[in-house]
Amino acid sequence: METLNKATMEEMLSTPNRLLVGAGPGNLDPRVARALTLPLLSHLDPSFWEIMDSTADLLRQVFRTENDATLLLPATGMAGMETMFANLIEPGDKALIGHSGHFGSLMVEVASRQGAEVTEIQGPEDGAIDEEEFIEKLDSDDFAVAATVHAETATGTFQSVQKVAAACQERDTLFLMDAVTSLGGMDVRVDDWGVDACYSGTQKCLSIPSGGSPITFGERAMRKVRNRKQKPCTYYFDIQELMRYWSGGMEKSYHHTAAIPLVYATHEALRVLLEEGLENAFERHIRCSKLLLEEIEPLGFKPFAQPEYRLPMITAVTMPEGLNAKDVRTRLREEWNIETDLGLGEIAEKILRIGLKGYSAQPRNAAYVTLALSTMVGAA
Repeated sequence: METLNKATMEEMLSTPNRLLVGAGPGNLDPRVARALTLPLLSHLDPSFWEIMDSTADLLRQVFRTENDATLLLPATGMAGMETMFANLIEPGDKALIGHSGHFGSLMVEVASRQGAEVTEIQGPEDGAIDEEEFIEKLDSDDFAVAATVHAETATGTFQSVQKVAAACQERDTLFLMDAVTSLGGMDVRVDDWGVDACYSGTQKCLSIPSGGSPITFGERAMRKVRNRKQKPCTYYFDIQELMRYWSGGMEKSYHHTAAIPLVYATHEALRVLLEEGLENAFERHIRCSKLLLEEIEPLGFKPFAQPEYRLPMITAVTMPEGLNAKDVRTRLREEWNIETDLGLGEIAEKILRIGLKGYSAQPRNAAYVTLALSTMVGAA
């Protein structure tokens, strides 16, 4: 094995300081970055338990719910999807899953692996499923759960859910929702809409490092969990086991060693968001998205999503004639230190995804991206 010399060992790890405006992580608010450096506590320290309880309360405010079963999973947003389906589906359950993009199709895969008999309803990649069509399909069978993605990261599209959620409340069907990209950047109302279970991710509009998944289960969902014929096929993502650690005040039961700095960062990021005000944050995302599109559309970058289905935090655009999305992304990174993303799935190299979300949703960032793209159009 090669031995590291003293000079190499003394070098500090360094990374490029990029403007992160892709579909994934964004730049951190300085307050969140500072929270990551706070002294470590034990995951069983009563002082840390107080932070956990406060974090759960803050998550309830952002999810707009009173659900007791609200917590931060120590894993990414896909773990939120796994947790939701692993707890709420038993083999043979029928599931209706609506999707218009990559992450909705992953719901089909994950639910199927839990033994669900899945019926799919698919919308256009540049739009969404009509809610009346969704409800009509809901009435076609005895579905235990219905699920969809609120904000499809892969295409920059928005799925309206209120009517479908209300229809599920009128039936013996649980409504499950992916809010990985929408939470903190657009209106999410778990209780008012009748969403039975919902999960998100820390790295999108909440502007926290990746690795965490906020999740909430309502009473109807928890009743299904308690009345299962057999335990979920997972221990780590068993919501009842997780709640023994996240609930109970100073009487918590050990379940896992928490990602301590991530909980610190989540607590601080939620405080930052709520201090700004949810409605103000939503308006900021809309304002930045409009500013970006107003400047880059005349350059030939056309919105991929239909107007009524466009997300404010992920702007997906097609390329002007003479430009290739993959080349544009590479040049943005190498020449301008800007991180963006291509699409996912069949449209992978057809679109560029620009994520002005969370702390990165700033007018100056929209202007900087516009400047960089304008130089490429001029050189094409």
